[in-house]
This record gives sequence, structure tokens and C-alpha cells, in this order.
Amino acid sequence: MGKIGIIKDIQFYLLLENINIKLSFFEFEKGDSFFYEIDNSDIEVLLIPENLDNLYFILSKLKEMGIILIVFGNNIDGKILRDLYNFGLINNYIEKEEYLSIEKVIENEKKKIKRKKNFFVKVDDGKEVLIEIDKIEYIIYDRNRRKSILYFGNEEYYIGKNLSELEKYFQLFNFLIRIDRGTIANINRIKFIDYYDESIIFNSGRKVYYTKKKLREIRENLKNRKVISCFDN
Repeated sequence: MGKIGIIKDIQFYLLLENINIKLSFFEFEKGDSFFYEIDNSDIEVLLIPENLDNLYFILSKLKEMGIILIVFGNNIDGKILRDLYNFGLINNYIEKEEYLSIEKVIENEKKKIKRKKNFFVKVDDGKEVLIEIDKIEYIIYDRNRRKSILYFGNEEYYIGKNLSELEKYFQLFNFLIRIDRGTIANINRIKFIDYYDESIIFNSGRKVYYTKKKLREIRENLKNRKVISCFDN
């Protein structure tokens, strides 16, 4: 099992040490130094207490690092837990009293990610193409052909799935976000939002056009879902 980190909770830390799980302990401090320390560590899994202040924001920042995030606690509020899953902010949740199952939970999450990192899709010319999920830029739905168009790099493919089906498949990857009714975008590959050109521009140079009003709605949606941070003038 790879290295595991835990934030703040010394009692849970000691429980896990008693079953010979080696942990790195991180004391949470506000500011970028905390995220820098995590990002430059060699941990693969991070255990986070449910009662951490600014939990949503912290999880959204940590998720960008590609770490498996598991929240722990005692009888977490059901609505909060649903939000954490729906927003793609956590991989799993475990009750403190179930600490003996932590190794199994972690191994299962690793298997899920390994299995879903790449996938084959059937395309129009009868071929199956192997797609690396993190290289996807965006996906739109073509109503006329009733197929989704998947864009990455200089390539594009029509696939016989609608956006809702794809959204469920990609739910483990919080960087793929349904930014509006007809588009799933990889927020890690958005270069900038151009309000003059009225477009979102991706790293490859591809553009998706929206009205200024819609661009502001998309930005606000991502901000509210806490998958981006915004510095407003």
C-alpha cells in the first residue's frame, strides 16, 4: 500500500497506527503552505476529518493533486455527504468506528481509478479508440446525429453516448465538469475565458462560443461548486 497522510486528528491517527498502518501526519494551517506541503509529499491517499473548517474549498484544492481523498468522522450529515460525492470532491467516506476496514477501502479506490483512467470508445468508422481521460478537453452533444463529440488535442470522435451517460462514467474525475446543458469540459485544460471573443479557449487552441452572459454563468457555477477559486475585482 502506498503512503497515506492524515490531517489533524491525532486520535484516529493513533488508532490506525495500532493496526500497523504507516501514516504521515499533517497539521492543517490556513494558507498556501499547507497545500504546498501536501503537493510536495509522496502520499497517495489523504484522510480528512469531516469537521475541518472550509472543507469544500480544501477538498477542491486537494483534488487537483490527484490524491485519493477519504473523509472520516462520526455520523456525517447525509446532505453534506451527498454533496461531496455529487461534486466529485471525495473518493469515499469511512466512519471512525470502521477503521479496521480502511485498507480494503483504499485498495478498492485504487482499483476504481486504475480501471477508469483509460477507456475504449467505439467511433463512427467502426474502430475502437483508446482514450486517456485526462487528455480530454471537452465533449459536446450533437442533437442532429444524437451522438456526443469528444475533443482532445487535434482529434475529435463521435461516440454513441449522451452527456448524462458520460457524466456518470466520469464521476470519479472531478476535473471533468458539466459546465452547461450541452458541454462537459476538462477544467484543467481551459486556458482562459475570453469575454471579448465570447469564448472558452482550451490549451489546444480550440474554442467553444457562448454569450458573455453565459460565460459569467459558467464561471459563477464553477465558483459555487468550489472547483475553482476566483479573485474578483
